[in-house]
Amino acid sequence: MSSAAKAAGTASAAAPEVHPVAAISVVPMPVLAAVSLFLFGSIAVSGIQTLLQADLHRGDNALIVVVTLGAGLAPALSDGFYDAFPAWAQIVLGSGISIGCLLAVALNLVFNHLGAKGGPAPAPEDAEAAVTH
Repeated sequence: MSSAAKAAGTASAAAPEVHPVAAISVVPMPVLAAVSLFLFGSIAVSGIQTLLQADLHRGDNALIVVVTLGAGLAPALSDGFYDAFPAWAQIVLGSGISIGCLLAVALNLVFNHLGAKGGPAPAPEDAEAAVTH
């Protein structure tokens, strides 16, 4: 092995390991702000696209969205909104994301998956065909 290869191996072994948090701390704040804006904007657009696919003309789907958004925004809009709850519940309730997610899943299960529903309503053109025949 050449002396240059040995020197390169020694130099790479002696290089300090950079911790991921340290690498983030050297990124300028305007760059972090721009990346955060892009990230959360992308998440918001994805959520809006998902809502556009839901049938919000059905009352139960609209109710799920309204209750979930209201409960999810409450911790951000009002400090201490969930202070009357026990400490163990505040762990979940203190984050709008966690309470919103849990409520959305629970309400979706109750309204759309549990109980005796007769199936999806027929499309308007199917209903007209059934009446005329």
